[in-house]
Amino acid sequence: FEVTQRLWKAVMGYNPSNFVGDDLPVEQVSYAEVMLFIEKLNQLTGKKFRLPTEAEWEFAARGGNSSHNYLYSGSNNPSDVAWC
Repeated sequence: FEVTQRLWKAVMGYNPSNFVGDDLPVEQVSYAEVMLFIEKLNQLTGKKFRLPTEAEWEFAARGGNSSHNYLYSGSNNPSDVAWC
C-alpha cells in the first residue's frame, strides 16, 4: 500500500514531498530513505514490513489472480491504465 505523508512524518520526522497533504502518498524519497523508513517502522511496530519482490510487484501490477491475462494492469491498452 502507499505510505501516506502522515505516516512518513510520524516515523521519519520530516516530509520530503513536493505535493503536500497528509493523506497523499509520500514521494521524492530515495531507496536508502525507504529502507531506513522500513527499519524504523519495524522497530516502532514490532512487525516485519518490507518492499515487495520484483515477482510480487509484477503480480500485483498485472491484477493478481483476477488479471484476465491483460498485458497491463486492467487492460491491454496502455492509455486505459496509464498517464502517458
